[in-house]
Amino acid sequence: MSRSIHQRTPSSAPPEAWQPIRRAVRTVTRPVEAFLATEVASGAILLVATTAALVWANSPWAARYHALWATPIGVHLGGTTFAASLHFVVNEVLMTFFFFVVGLEIRREIARGELSEPRRAALPLAAALGGMLVPAAVYLALNAGRTTSSGWGVPMATDIAFAVGVLTLLRDRVSPGLRILLLALAVIDDVGAILVIGVFYSSGFDATGLALAALGVVGILLLQAAGARRALAYVIPGAAVWQGLHAAGVHATLAGVIVGLMTPTRAWYGSAELVAAAERAAASLGHDHLDALDHARRESVAPVDALQHACHRWVAFVVMPLFAFANAGVSIGATEIAADAVWMSWGIALGLVAGKTIGIAGGSWLAVRLGLATLPRGVTWRGVVTVALVGGIGFTMSLFVAELAFEGALLEAAKLAILVGSISAAVLGLVFGRVALTRIRDVDQAATESEAEASTTH
Repeated sequence: MSRSIHQRTPSSAPPEAWQPIRRAVRTVTRPVEAFLATEVASGAILLVATTAALVWANSPWAARYHALWATPIGVHLGGTTFAASLHFVVNEVLMTFFFFVVGLEIRREIARGELSEPRRAALPLAAALGGMLVPAAVYLALNAGRTTSSGWGVPMATDIAFAVGVLTLLRDRVSPGLRILLLALAVIDDVGAILVIGVFYSSGFDATGLALAALGVVGILLLQAAGARRALAYVIPGAAVWQGLHAAGVHATLAGVIVGLMTPTRAWYGSAELVAAAERAAASLGHDHLDALDHARRESVAPVDALQHACHRWVAFVVMPLFAFANAGVSIGATEIAADAVWMSWGIALGLVAGKTIGIAGGSWLAVRLGLATLPRGVTWRGVVTVALVGGIGFTMSLFVAELAFEGALLEAAKLAILVGSISAAVLGLVFGRVALTRIRDVDQAATESEAEASTTH
């Protein structure tokens, strides 16, 4: 017979807290927490970081902006020195965490999300393929045979944070099915961007570096086989993958994708084991049982979900704004757009605005027309066009590819074209959504994202 346990609701504050000060602090922090919990928050912070970079880069203190990112950062270990610029740390190291989260999202979607079944994946796959191929074709139509032809990958990307933020501003005009379509095609878009970066924007392959990266992958597999579940255990082999790819000439940030794709998708404990551990801990309150409860709590969530939850805010509110702040500082007055740079700029801007819209909407229409896919419940073709328009917000991912494709004056012109194209796509998507989409009142709408996902399988 189990022992009866006296249950008491704990206080809402720690015993040492002084309520007047606690209330004052909560008055300040509660609105901030509520804002950060919204989907528009990450896009808004990205916008602030971008604006700050543009203002600083076009101010009398522009030289200090560029000098900041050239600041060397190093570590000394005995007689060995590891040094790199702050710009390198942001673009090559911190962005690895962004690609790690992308890898986690892809892994989850393949395991049990929108990409887990061919029928469910068909619509976002067709939309994403159209949204990558058509912008690249638009760019090449204007730049083939020119010195700027290597930039065809720039307008292929979609910035999911900004795109979701714009879609969220449409509020009750956007159904769960429409949001799922955008998220799913963005995941596939990320896969395409990763392949393009790895294959077309890497500087050759060095066998020694690839061997080190392979050794890191083997290390991860061995740790998984040994049952290691702590994320810290994988830091060293993950770092080996990064260093190996960097030495091999492959873009090192792809190490994040590789490690993310290798993350387990199944929880160790089920709800029954978690409840049992909680009952044992509550009955004894001993350290052993409390440790077991903490272990059960941690292992009741799949590693891919736990890591995505832990990393998402850091990436959304720290890594991506830092990347935007480091790369969006274009000196507009000093940017010379002439000769091939003119065609490059038009290729990027038109690729993002027109190419993305035609590609995403056209790919979706073709998949439905051929009977390969169906629109999710409650999603109309006007909604698909809205998603296609906001899909043209390339911004951070486009900036990332531009850094690999160009340098010097061409890079500055490419950044300006990305900003113009992304802003235009955002404005057009918001205006079209306001005009073309009606407020959701139809009973035939999917009430949740899960229902929207399931409705594409019929």
